[in-house]
Amino acid sequence: MKLPKTIEIMGHTFTVEEYPDSIAVDESLGTGHFMSGMIALRNGMSDDVKLSTLFHEAIHMAARATSLEMSESQISIAAIAAVSVHRAFGEVT
Repeated sequence: MKLPKTIEIMGHTFTVEEYPDSIAVDESLGTGHFMSGMIALRNGMSDDVKLSTLFHEAIHMAARATSLEMSESQISIAAIAAVSVHRAFGEVT
């Protein structure tokens, strides 16, 4: 799956990058940095996991942009729902 170079979330532009497993500092599959406008995903994930992780990080950025407090579990559930809706449109096979 080809990732977008940038995504627009709540009026903020974020670059989307992949990073190699070799420089990962923990078990996370992705990270987002609101102030620097960057979302980074671990390289080598399946398309399904990559898409879910991108949605997960995008939801973190939307929550931050709106000062909405969401737990990690709430973010994860919202990402799963977003992937389900995305699949319903036939975008992911």
